[in-house]
Amino acid sequence: APKPRPHLEPLLPDYLQLPDEYGLTDLLFYVGVGMASSQLIYQLLCGAIQLFYYTLQRGNPETWKCQPNRFLTRSNEWHEIVVGTLNMTLAGSMSGFLTCWILNGNYTSVYFVVGDYGHAYYFLSFIWLFLWFEASAYYSHRLLHTPWLYKTVHKHHHRYHSPTPYSVIAMSPFEMMFYQIFFVAPLFTVPIHASVYVAIELYIFYFGLVDHSGVKMTSWLPWQPDSMFHDDHHKFFHCNFGFNARLFDWLHGTYHKANRTYGEEVFGGYGKPKD
Repeated sequence: APKPRPHLEPLLPDYLQLPDEYGLTDLLFYVGVGMASSQLIYQLLCGAIQLFYYTLQRGNPETWKCQPNRFLTRSNEWHEIVVGTLNMTLAGSMSGFLTCWILNGNYTSVYFVVGDYGHAYYFLSFIWLFLWFEASAYYSHRLLHTPWLYKTVHKHHHRYHSPTPYSVIAMSPFEMMFYQIFFVAPLFTVPIHASVYVAIELYIFYFGLVDHSGVKMTSWLPWQPDSMFHDDHHKFFHCNFGFNARLFDWLHGTYHKANRTYGEEVFGGYGKPKD
């Protein structure tokens, strides 16, 4: 069984603390750190890609852009920055809350000592957690591409038909919270080492940003699709539902096919025969 964490001394003065019965000592500190660190990573990475490609190399998009003849309108660029920033603030506050909850000894399946479950389980956890995130992302994403949910919820994200990195989290807050249900579930259901969870979360965020960058990029990791895979999802709408692997699109035949026709009103994931 995992060893209990030692009691943590409060970092903030009493007047900034919630009553003890809530079990959330230093909540404001953790939420503040969560929001600040999330925004720092988001703004720095997005800003660097935006500057290097969309500003300094805007004149020769054919050398780097996934859709070289297509750019977002200025209003959509600002829209994705504002919505993405607001959603990242919400996501950062959630991560801060969960960190505070766990470190205060409240119920969780997270553990901190590798020896609690052994080294074999520790390393296997990277694989099963990645597969859990990928499976839940594929099926929840595909669900959002059914007609009613797409038109009501997910279409807000697809207004960025030629995405830039800021669009990675520019979506309806209801959609973002829907994804979070699956991403947070392992913290309360299956033993998972804290470092494994953080590492996989950072991996998913980084490649999610790359996939929405609109820049032609490849990965040395054999299972990780190049950025064109998800860019084609924005271009053709109802195909390529996977996030960090082609596995589930391959299993279900929902990857983009050159001999099929796709469009915003062609639902199902399989396109339709070309005339």
